[in-house]
Amino acid sequence: LGEGAFAAVYRCRHRDTGFVLAVKILKMQESTATTLQQEIDVLRKCHSAQIVSYFGTCRMPGQLWVLTELCQCGSLKDLMKLTLETLNEDQLAYVCTETLKGLCYLHSMNIIHHDIKAGNILVTEDGQVKLADFGVSQQFRSTDNVIAQNYIGSPLYMSPEVLRKSVYSAKTDVWSLGITLIELAEGAPPNVGVTSFQKLLRLHERAPPRLRPGCGWSDVLNDFVAHCLVVDPAARSSPIDLLAHPYLRVLRTAEVIMPLVKQCLRVHDERSGVKALRTHFVPQEVADAINAQKKLQEAEAKMGAAPPSSTSSSVPAAVPAAVPAAAVPGVARKDSIGPP
Repeated sequence: LGEGAFAAVYRCRHRDTGFVLAVKILKMQESTATTLQQEIDVLRKCHSAQIVSYFGTCRMPGQLWVLTELCQCGSLKDLMKLTLETLNEDQLAYVCTETLKGLCYLHSMNIIHHDIKAGNILVTEDGQVKLADFGVSQQFRSTDNVIAQNYIGSPLYMSPEVLRKSVYSAKTDVWSLGITLIELAEGAPPNVGVTSFQKLLRLHERAPPRLRPGCGWSDVLNDFVAHCLVVDPAARSSPIDLLAHPYLRVLRTAEVIMPLVKQCLRVHDERSGVKALRTHFVPQEVADAINAQKKLQEAEAKMGAAPPSSTSSSVPAAVPAAVPAAAVPGVARKDSIGPP
């Protein structure tokens, strides 16, 4: 599905159940171990419809496999790139509502995402919106006054307080959301040509970014963006406040984004060919662990005991929320890992 400097993501199918999921295969390197552990720790804690579901982790020779929910359209950035379209106001409102719900959940768990952007908001084939990529996320106490020791996140989306390395809170995610809305509406984030942290900070000290005038955006959307992009974090709205903003009072469902989703999937199919798409299989050891869990649930059901509850409503009963590490040996069968 995609490949980066340290990882590749594959579409996989569980042999026995046919359940399709995404597997991120990472090269085991000391330099990325902390970031990876951080992401897994956050995913393991989160059980929300707006957060990508985590199913478990498998160790392979020289590799780590992270099993997660499959979002067929990829990210919103991928969706725009494939369709050559930006989002309209209804689509922006829907994506914004779902993202804010995800942020409300994360912040209630005392987690700051720190990297909200179009590339980290995923879309499923039925139009559901999911937050992903928690490699730079941070756990904090509600009473903390956190001081940024380093630059955290993607520069163009960083809040002024993080750029200044001053005290910040969960509202730093709200600034990133405001920048993301401009990216989704115009195709690129503001100040995209700026490559220096110092220049970005000087720009933030002038006037916050806004949607380009004269493009037909409504006053209520412009006001919403202005509430996100307030330089003083104390005066910036919280995710809960923003959910009550007039721009989001009219409920939008996944239907508003489905035309883009269908177009994206169609382009995907034309480029790769669905029938020719190679499917990588989960290792037999993982399949055995899942089958053992299924048999245990069936046995408990026969005895009248309530089956273990799933941590995510999006996971079929036959697939546990996580595969016990002890059930997965360190060596996969020879035919478990196919070519890229």
